Amino acid sequence: MAKKNNIPLFFIIFIILFIILFGFNIFLTFFTKFEKEITVKSKYIRNSRKGRGNYYIVDTNNNAYVITDNLLLLQFNKTDDYNLVDVNQKYKIYGYGFRIQFLSMYPKIYDLKKI
Repeated sequence: MAKKNNIPLFFIIFIILFIILFGFNIFLTFFTKFEKEITVKSKYIRNSRKGRGNYYIVDTNNNAYVITDNLLLLQFNKTDDYNLVDVNQKYKIYGYGFRIQFLSMYPKIYDLKKI
């Protein structure tokens, strides 16, 4: 009896998962965009399990944001942006996303300008 080949099923499942994950990122990036003016209360780096740090800032309303790179928007300067942030300074931030506490998900900042 011939062995049944499961490669097409595996390939279809992989493609579906890829579309779901990539589609969620597209949705977050383009449909939850925001611009705000904030005053930075504090900033810190939180290390992840992968050994890379995540750059966070907190505004005077105690809202936390993570400074991140974004492939879809061609923004790749999170370290430079974080280093330019000064506490007690006002910034116009450009971001996307929202806060989901149980997933430790924060709104993401992809660009900021000092006011």
